[in-house]
Amino acid sequence: MIGLLLAIALQAQPMAAEAPPVPMTAADPCVELQGRGYATIGGQRLKGRALARAVAERIPAGRPLFIRFANERASNDVEGMSAAMAGAINAPSIVIVETCELPTGASAQ
Repeated sequence: MIGLLLAIALQAQPMAAEAPPVPMTAADPCVELQGRGYATIGGQRLKGRALARAVAERIPAGRPLFIRFANERASNDVEGMSAAMAGAINAPSIVIVETCELPTGASAQ
């Protein structure tokens, strides 16, 4: 699992330096890590394999994984981050957002 995290981090790192951040759309799921392995996605509180499966089912092809940390404890949640990243193995990048709310006027693409 740690190898998976390193592979995704190394893959996403050059993209962050080259391209501007991708804006979140209504079609993009936002994973809100809560700590202790739990995360909310699409209004559901999930953990472990269920979280990875939900991310894999909801993330559109070619779109990044959008993650928000709900609190300070969530920023250190390796279990929750690992599960979310395992579900988003085909995501080209990871975008950390301050809020999962869409800006006014955002639309699905």
